[in-house]
Amino acid sequence: MLFQGLSALDVSSCAGLAVVQGLTVALPRATTVRPCARWLWLAPPTLFAAAVLLLAWRPEAADLVTGLAVVAVPALALLAATRLARGARPEWAAVVGVLVLASFAGPESFAGQLGTTLLCALSAVALGAALVRLGGTRRVVIGITALAIADVVLVADGRVEEAAAALSQAQVGALPELSHVALGTFTLGYGDLFVAGIVGAIASARPRGQLRVAGLTVALMLVEGALLAGGGGPYPATVPVVAALLLDELAWRVRRRRGAAEAAAQRCMAA
Repeated sequence: MLFQGLSALDVSSCAGLAVVQGLTVALPRATTVRPCARWLWLAPPTLFAAAVLLLAWRPEAADLVTGLAVVAVPALALLAATRLARGARPEWAAVVGVLVLASFAGPESFAGQLGTTLLCALSAVALGAALVRLGGTRRVVIGITALAIADVVLVADGRVEEAAAALSQAQVGALPELSHVALGTFTLGYGDLFVAGIVGAIASARPRGQLRVAGLTVALMLVEGALLAGGGGPYPATVPVVAALLLDELAWRVRRRRGAAEAAAQRCMAA
């Protein structure tokens, strides 16, 4: 049974976070900059695995991670809103300021949850756009695929749950917790949004690619949530995003081959 054991609030929270993932995919701005640091494809899986293992083995490190997020996330969100997101313009800096103020309402209020979620999503857009600009596309695809595999392994091993518990207990005083996001009863790790930002930047290279991958991301996130969310523990939310990108790539290759075959057939008929 789909969404077994979940309330209507749980389902709406799951759906809301799926939409956030899709939005994060849809926002990075397309770029034609020549990559200059191809080794950066190693960054996504390495940083993800290192962060999860650090928090699982040393829960006290969550205070440092959360403190860094308080500074880095708004700065990256500002960069996305003014430079690296679709429709970016200097005036959007004011919106980031409003989101920062909203995040101070705390995780118990909807305004605080929404402000935190959108700030983290925008910061992931900036990271994804910058990483693909510097590292190129093809190798970064390998990197995020490796990250998704690591996510599955670490979820199965229980490390992701331990890391999430450490972050939830981090002490940052009156400052907003920007190391993860929540809408209602469901949460997403920052790594899940980070992958969505990278996928969106990669998909932007093709006409309407981001919209296709964003829509497929939302659909696959909902399917995964329907099948796994009732289990009571975390599940790998990076997998639907990476799968959406790979499925769109496969569909594009099939369309290209079909078009080439049809063109060849027409040339034969004309001859």
